[in-house]
Amino acid sequence: MATRASGNLAQLWAIAEGNIADFFEPYDAVKRDHTGQPEHDENGALSTETRVRPKLLTDLPPELAALIEDITFDNKGRAIPKLYSKLAASKELRYIGPVIDHESKANKR
Repeated sequence: MATRASGNLAQLWAIAEGNIADFFEPYDAVKRDHTGQPEHDENGALSTETRVRPKLLTDLPPELAALIEDITFDNKGRAIPKLYSKLAASKELRYIGPVIDHESKANKR
């Protein structure tokens, strides 16, 4: 039972301290004008711009993938991860904090 509780506690801390940037990656894309045509620089080479996209779910380590609550898809079919609520995890940690404190004091006796 202690292992399950400590596992849940570890996941709550991971959610509370999670960083949304870990789920996205930058990539270079061809820069396009307002008509959708590729833009070229003064030398005639294609211009590029840096964009950000969600990482492939298969590229995420298991500990990061476990922090995803839901996945939605944008109009281009890309998977967008929705993480568990940091606010809810913080509230839960504050709620169980006194319980953990009490249990640790009881174990010291």
